[in-house]
Amino acid sequence: MNFSKDQILDRARGALLGTAVADALGAGYEFHPPLAKDIPVVFKASGEFAAGQYTDDTAQTIAVALASSRSDLRQSLD
Repeated sequence: MNFSKDQILDRARGALLGTAVADALGAGYEFHPPLAKDIPVVFKASGEFAAGQYTDDTAQTIAVALASSRSDLRQSLD
């Protein structure tokens, strides 16, 4: 299956956005025990995080994505 550059970029952007949203959703629950199955997960503030704020995990992912976008990943490691 061949994808155009625009399709690949769209998928990459979607993956990064999904990762950031999931990180922001989980930030308020970080370092706490798992929730019971009947408790809904919502954006919430906790400790140093505001509701919906992403963590250093997303900040690091952004840095890796930027570095990757500026690199020729097709080069051989030889």
